[in-house]
Amino acid sequence: MNRLAIATLAALPLLAAAQISHAANYDCVEVELFQPGDSSQAESREDKRAAAIPPEVLATLQQGIVQELPNTLKGMTAVKAGDAGCPDAATAISFGGTVTDYKKGNKAARYFIGLGAGKQKFAVNAWIKAKASGAVLGEDEVVDRKVGGIFGGSADKGVRDFAEKVGGFIKKTLKSKS
Repeated sequence: MNRLAIATLAALPLLAAAQISHAANYDCVEVELFQPGDSSQAESREDKRAAAIPPEVLATLQQGIVQELPNTLKGMTAVKAGDAGCPDAATAISFGGTVTDYKKGNKAARYFIGLGAGKQKFAVNAWIKAKASGAVLGEDEVVDRKVGGIFGGSADKGVRDFAEKVGGFIKKTLKSKS
């Protein structure tokens, strides 16, 4: 092996530690209640559906994300924004966003008709911010669709799947910032 290859191999543990260290700087996620789309700007079908999302669905999404994130982001705590909050703002991030599309879905249509009928959809322009500084760490659209499943799938499964995608977005964002 040449010296460059040896030096590169020796540096790999340091690079891995650098990637982990940034994510390790955060140990708590405050999950904001998503904002519905702006009804005054609603031009497309998606915009209109996003603006009409019921408040109880927003609360269900927030609760589902708070419950799922500790499973997806090992070692992190998740709390609803406005509750007790994260104990230390220096090690906390905020997660939130604006709904860009929402379809309630219809389990019976997914089961009996299939072919995309009755599909469920959550789409959010999401952001992650450092709690202490308010600096935006990342933004992206997080989308989950349910088009089928055993016996037509379930709304709860759709919320859990969406929350898992949120966890993936947070994990990817924190890793890329290292």
